[in-house]
Amino acid sequence: MALGLCKIEDVKIWVEGLQNTSKQDALISQLILMVSDRIEQYCNREFEYGASIVEQHDSDGQHDYIIVRRPPIATVASLYDDADRAFGALTLIPATDYYPYTDGSGIVQLTAGRFTRGFKNVRVTYAGGYTYQTLPPSIKEACILQCVTLMKRREQPDTVSISSTGGSISKMTELQLNVEVMQALDPYVIYRPT
Repeated sequence: MALGLCKIEDVKIWVEGLQNTSKQDALISQLILMVSDRIEQYCNREFEYGASIVEQHDSDGQHDYIIVRRPPIATVASLYDDADRAFGALTLIPATDYYPYTDGSGIVQLTAGRFTRGFKNVRVTYAGGYTYQTLPPSIKEACILQCVTLMKRREQPDTVSISSTGGSISKMTELQLNVEVMQALDPYVIYRPT
């Protein structure tokens, strides 16, 4: 993950006392990267645009489609189905034999038949994802909200506490996304067949 899903200035607007100073910029920058990574994990996808992304996918032989990691798809340069993973000219699927959905679903679907069963036997080269300028505002807002929440909690981080007669145990919990953040991100979650 290289694309920060929001900017330092956007977070500082929402945290009192940080608008005209750079004293917390390093911390905010780290939070943005951490939160952006967590958002990508939650959404099961990457958001950063790539002009020539190469991915290999497994096929169970039951599906006529694959789902790429960086939708929306702008163009597909090539699609191969090769159980031997040599990806030579004989295994190149003609562009007329598949359809790339540009709706954000990340689906590349064969017009007839199914992909053969294999491990990393389907290779696709495509352009897809978002630049910061084309990133949907709701994704930016989700990142900002989560970063602001973490900034406000930095003095009192979330803990799990257990008390008993002999003492107590406290530990940090992993980064959890806010419910509001998850709701904003739900339209961008990619579900892949298992």
